[in-house]
Amino acid sequence: MKALLITFVVVGALVFALVKFGGVMDFDPAKQAGEFRALATPGTDWSVLVDKAKPQEIMTYHADKELGGLELGMAMKYRPDVFEPQIAEGKYTDGFVLRWVFGAGDVYDLAFDGDGKLTGASEPITTKDLLDGSAVEKMKDM
Repeated sequence: MKALLITFVVVGALVFALVKFGGVMDFDPAKQAGEFRALATPGTDWSVLVDKAKPQEIMTYHADKELGGLELGMAMKYRPDVFEPQIAEGKYTDGFVLRWVFGAGDVYDLAFDGDGKLTGASEPITTKDLLDGSAVEKMKDM
């Protein structure tokens, strides 16, 4: 019984410390997304944005030989140990898109040129858009 009481006290102290000092109460995805959007301006280097928040996915542009333009590849999990050496070697000459997800309604796709400079941004349709009906308006803008 004494060991159980000590366990409850220790677990309670750990939960209190996590909430008070661990930043759990300060977690606000909408605020983080707003701060991130303010930083994402045309010409910004990819590394500045990745230092602010880690992206979840990467898509790369590839030359389409039949149409003569660029085609966006499928989304892959962002892995800094793979991406960073490849961009340093100049492997993304056609450009790439990084996707950041801050919450159900805060998803940003940022397009970068071959030098890693931000050239454009878009907000893909999310589950939140489908539920609140705003997906139709986003589809009209596409």
